[in-house]
Amino acid sequence: TLWRKALHKAFPNSGGKRTTVFTTASHVRSLRNRAAHHEPLIDGVPLPGQNDRRGRTRRLTLREAHTEVLRLVEYIDQDVAAWLGQTSRVPDLLHTRP
Repeated sequence: TLWRKALHKAFPNSGGKRTTVFTTASHVRSLRNRAAHHEPLIDGVPLPGQNDRRGRTRRLTLREAHTEVLRLVEYIDQDVAAWLGQTSRVPDLLHTRP
């Protein structure tokens, strides 16, 4: 189908499943929106429409959100994802978080 060809060209390392790309991109978008609107990230990134067993909005930890960013980049270009993973200061900053 049209989507498979376009998806494979845009995200050649994603495995070709639209749901895989959509889920990861949605998580990255949630992180981006929180940061762009200067909303707190310390308690994680809420995932709208996703609830835990207690009915609370599911959240990604900042470590999980960083992993999702790297995953989305990897879907596009593995070399860039490797470079970004090696040069990112985010893991060190999260490690020193009080």
